[in-house]
Amino acid sequence: MDLTPLVTILSEEVELHESLLESLHQETRGIGRLPASALLQIHSAKQQKSRKIVAIEEQRIGIVRQLATQWNMAWEDLTLREIIARAPAKEGETLQQHYDRLKTLVKEIKDVATRNGRNSQARLKSIEMSLQFINDLQRSQKTYSMTGALASTSEKLSRIAI
Repeated sequence: MDLTPLVTILSEEVELHESLLESLHQETRGIGRLPASALLQIHSAKQQKSRKIVAIEEQRIGIVRQLATQWNMAWEDLTLREIIARAPAKEGETLQQHYDRLKTLVKEIKDVATRNGRNSQARLKSIEMSLQFINDLQRSQKTYSMTGALASTSEKLSRIAI
């Protein structure tokens, strides 16, 4: 049983998850500071990394299916824990390290993404409130009518004044 392809896949997954986490931290630092174009670039990078993670997950599932066939098991029942338990000591240890790191990374990614989402929503709410304030200010601003009389923009001008 050669587990080298699985070790390689998990190693790549760890690297991609670490890269995704770094992008999320860049987003954290940039919310409210960076222009929208820079945040969009970060978002695009996150999407690309997420697509790569999905693709590599599909490769990992393919390897697990092959192992399940070799071990006469249903692939859905073959977990990484089961593979680690059956693996030779050195490969099992490496797989366990990757598995532990992936669990940690996934939790961190979830936490940072949730926090970024809340911060983005708060920033958006702040912008909406600022725009509403400006709108309200413009509606109550005093202006001059055609006849030269001072009038509020929220007041209706009489037809006689026009």
